[in-house]
Amino acid sequence: MSAGESLQHLSLRLDAMERQNRRLRLGLLALGVLFLCGVLGAGLGRTAPARVEARHFILTDDHGGMRGEWSIDSDGAARLRIYGQDGKEEASLPPSMRVVPVR
Repeated sequence: MSAGESLQHLSLRLDAMERQNRRLRLGLLALGVLFLCGVLGAGLGRTAPARVEARHFILTDDHGGMRGEWSIDSDGAARLRIYGQDGKEEASLPPSMRVVPVR
């Protein structure tokens, strides 16, 4: 194989690789666009639920500590409790017997 033939052979291989590279890039771009459309489109048709039901809601801080609680007591009364960073109850609605208002 002469130097001219080698150069021509390398040029043909380079052209083929560049075409393949363009096809791969276009394919990845199309795949990325489809992925984004799927992710963005997933939330478009959603609406907020008309009603949320639970017997117990817990509010937690960034570290997983319970900071608030809204629940139904054993006597059937709804109760809202607020806890401090130390985990102790700071307030309650309606006021529980443990919490005495300071006057």
